[in-house]
Amino acid sequence: MPILSADNTNIPEWCQLKRFELIDVDYDKYWLIYGGSASMASEAQFYNVRAGECGATGMGWHHDVLEVFGGQPMYGIYFETAMERRKRRGHLREPKHGKAAPQFNRV
Repeated sequence: MPILSADNTNIPEWCQLKRFELIDVDYDKYWLIYGGSASMASEAQFYNVRAGECGATGMGWHHDVLEVFGGQPMYGIYFETAMERRKRRGHLREPKHGKAAPQFNRV
């Protein structure tokens, strides 16, 4: 299993994730961090997260991993709730999918 880096230098050709990027989605997303630490953006805020923490990103909010700390990989997994709004799958990018529509009641 390859370890993907936030600087996008070691992503295999076959991997569908080509780089970390600022995106939004049509569902809520929960991040469970179980190793390492990083800086993340969500809900127009910046957070430092580490192993043992869980973050929540509300539907429509931009989010991303910005930097992995300590020269060690960050390990985590995320899960998504049911799709809402236009029920589009996957990562939504403003140039292609239109302006993000954050749900202010989900912060």
